[in-house]
Formats: sequence, C-alpha cells, structure tokens
Amino acid sequence: MNRNFGYLRKAALAVAAMTASALVLSGCSGQAAQEGSGNTIKVFLSYAGENAINSHPQTLLGAEAAVKAINANGGVKGRQIELVACDNRFEAQQALVCARQGSAKDIVAWVGQDDIQSDQSLPLLAAAGIPSVGLFSYSNPADFTSPASFPITAGATASNLGIPQVLEQLGVKRVMSQACEYPACGILAEQISTFGPEFGLDVAPESLEVPNAGLPDYSPAVQKNEGYWP
Repeated sequence: MNRNFGYLRKAALAVAAMTASALVLSGCSGQAAQEGSGNTIKVFLSYAGENAINSHPQTLLGAEAAVKAINANGGVKGRQIELVACDNRFEAQQALVCARQGSAKDIVAWVGQDDIQSDQSLPLLAAAGIPSVGLFSYSNPADFTSPASFPITAGATASNLGIPQVLEQLGVKRVMSQACEYPACGILAEQISTFGPEFGLDVAPESLEVPNAGLPDYSPAVQKNEGYWP
C-alpha cells in the first residue's frame, strides 16, 4: 500500500495512544508528538452499537477503559487522550455521519474502527489525511487498499477463511452461510462458498440472507436449507 509520511506520523501517534508505549515508528516520534491540539490528543472511534444485525457495545466500553487507564498513567508523553465516539449502527447513512464527524481537523487518528461501511468512510479519511489504526475488517476491499487503513488483524476475513478447516476437523460435511444485506456480508459469504469445497464441505448454493432490519423468525428461511448446518 502507498503510505505517505503524514499518515505514518499520525498512525504512530495513534498506536502510542492505544498501547501507552513508545511510538512504533522511531524516526517519527518527535514530530508525531506535535500532532493534536493543546494538552490533548484527540482520537476517534466509529463503532457498531445497538442494532438488529451485529451489536458491539463492548467496543466503546473497551476504548473508554483504555483511554482512562492511559490517562491515569500520565497519558502519552504527558498529554491526555481524548476519545470522541460515534455509533454507526451498521447503517450506511449513519456511517457517513460518523465519517464526516471523524474527519475534523483536530482528530489525530481513528482507533479500533468497527464499521461495516468502511468502503464509504475510508475515502473521507484518506482525503483528510487521517489514519485508521486497528480497523476490524469486514472484507471491504478498501480495508486493505486505502492509504488511510492500518489494520492490525485481518478481521472477519481471517475468521471466514479458517472456518472451513475447523468444520472439516469437527466432521461437518454440509454447511450454509448467513449473510446480511451489505456488500461486505456478500463478500464474506462468497469466501465460505469458495473455500468450503477445498476442505470437502458441501456448501448450500444460496446463503440465508438476513434483512438489515432483522427478522422476527428465521425458521422459514432456514427450513429451505434443511440439512446444511452443523
């Protein structure tokens, strides 16, 4: 990926804020400490709070706990961390609202981004020169191609590529996938369909599609694929 010095400098500061340790990029430490304003380093979190598909309120709680602990131990080079959070609710429009809010000039970096609509938010961050450090990927291509993206793990992609092998070891022969109505979910379901047969799994030709608003009863859809679950 093409990285410029500005991204690396801010990303280094964000990592320091997340770990309360030395900056990972030694050559940028002195200049990175100048980012932010006043005596604070402002970082942004876009997370999936209460929603019908995939609620992750623990993301916010963990970020708040980390900031509290870091600040209690003197912050980063004597400067306190200020966390600004926005619940993207796993919704396209709300994700854009969070992305615009998180593109403000005083935001040093995004940390721990939990955003299934990252293909929309990352271009805005790239334009603003703000890095997203520790993004959890839902397999959007931008997660691995955007100059603003600095993922620490492969996220859901790694999980889905490992699932077929685990199921094979458990003796499972037939599976089906469940996907919500987001582009990223379609990519994840496709990964199961592609790699499942490599491990001898019979994958249902059609995945169970879950509307974004959720369903009160999944049983009719599941019955159409009877025999395709562990």
